[in-house]
Amino acid sequence: PPPRPQAAQSCVAARCYTQYWVLYVADGSSIIFIQACHGGDNMASTGLRVTGHNGRFGSAKHNGRDFDLSKADHIDTKRTPQNFYWTWNGGSKGVTPEKFTACEQAYYEQVFQEGLDEQNEVHKSKRQYKRVREMKDWMKAYQHRPEERILQVGSMANPVPPQVSQAIVLEYLQWEMDWSNQHGRPFQVLDFSAHKDETSLHGHERRVWQYADEKGIWRVGQNKALEAAGVPLPDPTQPEGPKNNRKMTFDAMCRERLIDICYAHGVQVEREALPWPSGHVSKSEYIANQELAKEQAQKAAELDQKAAELQERADMLDRRKSALDARESRLGRLEKVQRMTTPAGRRLPDMPDLER
Repeated sequence: PPPRPQAAQSCVAARCYTQYWVLYVADGSSIIFIQACHGGDNMASTGLRVTGHNGRFGSAKHNGRDFDLSKADHIDTKRTPQNFYWTWNGGSKGVTPEKFTACEQAYYEQVFQEGLDEQNEVHKSKRQYKRVREMKDWMKAYQHRPEERILQVGSMANPVPPQVSQAIVLEYLQWEMDWSNQHGRPFQVLDFSAHKDETSLHGHERRVWQYADEKGIWRVGQNKALEAAGVPLPDPTQPEGPKNNRKMTFDAMCRERLIDICYAHGVQVEREALPWPSGHVSKSEYIANQELAKEQAQKAAELDQKAAELQERADMLDRRKSALDARESRLGRLEKVQRMTTPAGRRLPDMPDLER
């Protein structure tokens, strides 16, 4: 991470304490909660929160407001024009909400179409036509869809001036994109929106993890992308696993940078993490349980896939057996007719008895 900047002129009191926790979810995503409670001689506790939440969820249509807003009670449509939008192929100028979904598909088609075409050819060569996918469907699969990250400084109960909140979020987003460009582009930010039409200002970032395989074809994959970018394991002396993976290193780096930016804008938060809150399972137990559930789900999915493949093969063999039986029956009838006819198709004459 870059050097920690010196604290700028702060709007908070000198005495401050902070607590934050990081939840690593089974799919490799994480939820970062940073709660800072500031207090001073003449200042009451503010309960300020800075939150980052990422995973393969969300919707480009929601982020771009490409839906019927009259059905969303939590959105103040009078403030919707104040929202900030950005896309990878359009920047922030002239970006309209309906372009969010289109911009994501355009990037997938431009970067990942070659890999999808190769995969489809393999399925066709094996006559597995049901597995052939178009890009619009392929990119919706859980392992291929973009990762969404929600960034928020403050909350409804503890608001931060919108200009400060947006400045922190946009600076962090720019740092992310710069880091990616400097490390071989392991991920691409597809689109970003800052919503000012809800209770508190927050940002939605959607990005896709990518890497080039040995043939130079770009694929979607978080772990290989992080490895290609040179992100180390938390403990290089131990094997990679649920408790020791590169996403943990990357998330810790991002958390540090987010805190640096908060300090630079006068929002001071403590860096030291407190123990896991009482009344909950420990972080290691939570991670272990989530990873176990993930492994079991993967094994179940693999078994289901193998069962489906075996059933497909069995059905194919049954069809072939039925076809062979039908051919044998037909050949038997033809042979019977051939014994009774000449090559020209006439019946053989009856042979006279020897006694005649």
